[in-house]
Amino acid sequence: MILGDVLAHPDFKLELLVSGDDERRRVVLGAHAIETENPSRWVPPQWIVLTTGMRLRRNVAAQRALVAELAGNGVVALGFGIGIAFETVPRAIVQEAERHGLPLFAVPEETPFRDIVRMVDADLVARDLQTLRRSASITDTLVQALGDPDPERALVASLARLLRCEASLHRSDGTVLYSSTSAADTAERWERLRELPLSAPPVQIVADGLFATAVEVDGAVVAWVVLEVSRGSLAVPLILRALTVTGRLLDGLLGVRGRRSGLRRSARGELLDELLRPLAERVRDPRVLDCEDRAAELGVDLATPGVVAVGRTGASPAPVEDLLNRSRVPHLLTCRQGMLVLRLPADVDDGLLAEVGRAAGAEPLGVGRPAGGPDGVRTSYDDAMVAFSCAALSAVPGGDGPAVVRYGDLGLMEWLVLSAGVESVRERVLDVLRPLEGHDHLLDTLRVYLRTSLNVPATARALHVHENSVRHRLNRVRTLLGFDLHSAPRLAEIYVALMLRDAVPAVVPGETAGAA
Repeated sequence: MILGDVLAHPDFKLELLVSGDDERRRVVLGAHAIETENPSRWVPPQWIVLTTGMRLRRNVAAQRALVAELAGNGVVALGFGIGIAFETVPRAIVQEAERHGLPLFAVPEETPFRDIVRMVDADLVARDLQTLRRSASITDTLVQALGDPDPERALVASLARLLRCEASLHRSDGTVLYSSTSAADTAERWERLRELPLSAPPVQIVADGLFATAVEVDGAVVAWVVLEVSRGSLAVPLILRALTVTGRLLDGLLGVRGRRSGLRRSARGELLDELLRPLAERVRDPRVLDCEDRAAELGVDLATPGVVAVGRTGASPAPVEDLLNRSRVPHLLTCRQGMLVLRLPADVDDGLLAEVGRAAGAEPLGVGRPAGGPDGVRTSYDDAMVAFSCAALSAVPGGDGPAVVRYGDLGLMEWLVLSAGVESVRERVLDVLRPLEGHDHLLDTLRVYLRTSLNVPATARALHVHENSVRHRLNRVRTLLGFDLHSAPRLAEIYVALMLRDAVPAVVPGETAGAA
């Protein structure tokens, strides 16, 4: 209800004496008749105060103080009853109302205050009932969205449609999961949210027309729902109700999904750990018999050829899991002894593998040959470990080595040495590099020099040093090693030695390698 509705009621015969700014459009939340001192203790803001001024007779100071108090407390208007204590509204009250811009109207003696109060209350009850019905309808619609194949998107889309507003769902870092508007408008809303102070969850009213709610799972904020609502389009309580319901539904939905994802991640890891065991051990284990059915439940077809990718990592596998789920790539994943191990479809491209490596902090990745069936997982894994060992030679610190090295890309010498077993030849070959131990800058220079096909300018560019610095380092290497770097046999020895120095064992300690 607005003040204009009260003033225009034909039965009340109210006379407006003082107009405020937009007085007829002021929202009225209640009306109360009161004659006591300090009425603001009993009348909240946005209410109409009705008085006959019984305590104000012959007290001009009290008349002015009453108006100042009401105006300062946000009262919508003052209704002054005439014909009881005063025949007309006192001049001091009129003057003070004009000074404060407080709407003032005269109530004739034949109009009981109770009729005005009853009219305001009846309108508010009707509006509250309408809001309650609308709120129940909104809640039903939002709950129905949970049955959608993509419930998060459906929830936020329904919210935008019901409230006739713009809405978006973000991860806690601002990444957009869904938006009803353009990318530019969505980014602008998020920036406004970041720049403004927030009130306590679950609902935030952060700016004029901007509303947000935090989505929490196990006490941590994992997402935000952000709304931009046109001024006056809907009642604020209705917006808050709809936003709160959406937030709570997302709390439960993401919580259940997170726990389900955790269970699936654990199941993927357990299955892959079993498939990576040496073949001789797996044949004797009855759990191997149902591994294809277990993989199928996780969306992985072991009969279709796949590849195993490995990389050294110290990070959590969760970002990799999220990346593969978003990309809808069926996979198995585990971490063992500091290594990330993945079983992926055979047609996975190097671009996605590079993203996986970055997500896990596991560049470079070694990738095995495609192989099908449960036994093929271990076979591809052994290949991948050989490829990863070779990748260490190209992964120059600060350089631009490949993010992915596939087993099929290995040269004959690399394959012969690494597939034969690193430990069997490591000590003999590493004798070649012992004079360079402690000179990491010389070892880095040698790696790049070999990778660039003995090109000094290219080596200098890769290391961000002058060409003369590269030549000086190479001369120092010649001196320490005691032989010419242009000798093909000697270069081969250095290449193999560098490869073995950075390599990891082709199999996990304590296991037996499968067929190369």
